[in-house]
Amino acid sequence: MRKNSYRKVTLPFVFFLVALPATYATPSIQITSPANTTYSETGPILINVTSNETVDFFIRLNKRNITVANNTMNYTSYYYGSNGSHHFKIYANNSNGEAYDDVYFTINHSSVINVTTCGELASPNTTYVLQNNISSVPGGYGPCIILLEREPEVAEESCEDSILDLNGFTIDSDHTAIVGSCVNSQIINGNLYSYFYGVGIDIDGYKCHITNVSFDWPLIGVWAHYISDSLLETLEMNNVETGIYLDNFKNIMVKNTSINSRPIPQGVAVKVFGESAATLNIENTNATGFLGLWLGTNYVDIFLKNAKINTDDFITEELPGTTRIFTMHRLILHVTDGQGNGVPASVEIVDNGIFPRTDEERNQYTLKSNPTGRLFLATDENGTVDKWIAQKLKLITIRSPQVTEEYSFGNYTFIIRAGSSVNETGQINVDINSTLELNFTMPPLLPDCTITQLLDLNNDGSVSIQDAVFVLRKIVGLPVSSTGKKNCNALNLFAG
Repeated sequence: MRKNSYRKVTLPFVFFLVALPATYATPSIQITSPANTTYSETGPILINVTSNETVDFFIRLNKRNITVANNTMNYTSYYYGSNGSHHFKIYANNSNGEAYDDVYFTINHSSVINVTTCGELASPNTTYVLQNNISSVPGGYGPCIILLEREPEVAEESCEDSILDLNGFTIDSDHTAIVGSCVNSQIINGNLYSYFYGVGIDIDGYKCHITNVSFDWPLIGVWAHYISDSLLETLEMNNVETGIYLDNFKNIMVKNTSINSRPIPQGVAVKVFGESAATLNIENTNATGFLGLWLGTNYVDIFLKNAKINTDDFITEELPGTTRIFTMHRLILHVTDGQGNGVPASVEIVDNGIFPRTDEERNQYTLKSNPTGRLFLATDENGTVDKWIAQKLKLITIRSPQVTEEYSFGNYTFIIRAGSSVNETGQINVDINSTLELNFTMPPLLPDCTITQLLDLNNDGSVSIQDAVFVLRKIVGLPVSSTGKKNCNALNLFAG
């Protein structure tokens, strides 16, 4: 029987090299200032943040990240705040990931804060006053002034209910002059200059009031995100690409403003964008040299109140929806008596009836309607009625294909009533682009008759037997001749 034979085989030793992905640590940043301490001085606190590698530094405001310095290992700025606890938090990222650092500290002074440099404004219920012209770093990426918002961890950490008074001075910036959250706050009285591609004011918030500010050479004058119930008033915008850009907004008023394009027109005066219904009032505002409006929202009502803005040309986004543009004019009626005194009166104003007339509020929510189709108004103590009325509606339906319709609401008929029987009726031609002011003199209103006046049938100023003769002659059928009219109206049983 043959046994199995085995031969030992020695194989060469083989190394297998496996390529593993390289791992990189996320950046590391450190705040060296502010420190965890108490600050008593009224001047700004230095912000100094360093990174172990090149990053973009940014802060988080509301629904967006605001880059304050890019492609750098160091961020420096200034922090302006007043009495209370503060929390400074900053982020950084690059291709390796994201990092953050934060610090808590206290400020124990409370006063009007003088602003002398670019920086971050952090305290509520505070007035910040610019003391000189300031400028962000030439060629830098970050904004100059940052309005911080409230953080959940520290209730005092915000710039709410505050005033930024530019005090007649100028902020110039390569990037953005002012950015942040404007909540129950004001930005007033100054000048913003941008180097061709910058933004004047980039804000979010509500109940923000921007007034008496001039802009020169920004790419966008005011860029407002997620903003509502706010007023932009007495602004002068020169050499702008886009005057006002409203991104997801509700209830905005632009008033007493001029918007002028760059020498070669290529932009729009007003751009509206976002997937929400909104109302935009533009009053006593002129825009010159622009291509038209930019409409990119699902549903928006635009009320042009004595505003000169080109609505013949417009750019639309592919967002299904409807835009209504109402051209409005101001009507002022003065109602007086023969001596020039204001008369308490009611004024009824109705349009030409092109659409069914309902109450003013309902008209605002009906697609094809005139919001001022039927008005019932009362004069003030001076006998004056002051009201904006609609001349026409431009209805733009953004579908495929796009449809534009126009409707005119003139002429208007008005009825003025004073007392129980006095009235005056007329017509108003609203095919204008200005204020229509009309004066009406009503017949004098008579006082109520007293019983004595009523019984004085012969109008001799007294009640006597002669008045009884009038009654007897009337009863027996004898002729009774009139001796004049009463200078009173009806009967007041409670007078003497």
